[in-house]
Amino acid sequence: MVGRVGRPTLANPDIVDRIRTGAPLNEPDPSTFYGGDRRGYTDYPTLP
Repeated sequence: MVGRVGRPTLANPDIVDRIRTGAPLNEPDPSTFYGGDRRGYTDYPTLP
């Protein structure tokens, strides 16, 4: 199970830059978390 730190990290591959610059975080969508098949490979938006 993904914890409180893991969910924001999964939804924000650039989380370090987002925290550093104060940019808003992407909202995690649990239906996109990897569950053993092709579902779950979702690219969340990153900062430009």
